[in-house]
Amino acid sequence: LADAACAAAKAVDDRDELLRLTMARSFLAHDIAMHLGSRACPLTEELARGLWEATAPEAESWRTRGVFAEPLTPVPADVSWRDRFLMSAGRDPHALDH
Repeated sequence: LADAACAAAKAVDDRDELLRLTMARSFLAHDIAMHLGSRACPLTEELARGLWEATAPEAESWRTRGVFAEPLTPVPADVSWRDRFLMSAGRDPHALDH
């Protein structure tokens, strides 16, 4: 599976498209985990930080394209990278805790 994923990633030559696909898969993995009642998010801190760093400068563009919703604010200063990325994308990192 990892080899197939690497091969698919190498076949994409558009950085924005690869980033969009990575975000879509990350959001889907998070949504499935939350729907199943899991409190363990499949996004690692390393992945979430990389996604946040790659998308934060262009967050408004991602919103315009419908990838992000309005950000959830305020974002606490001590929040995890996972929560920071999800909140910046307008997604509740702890949807089932409410």
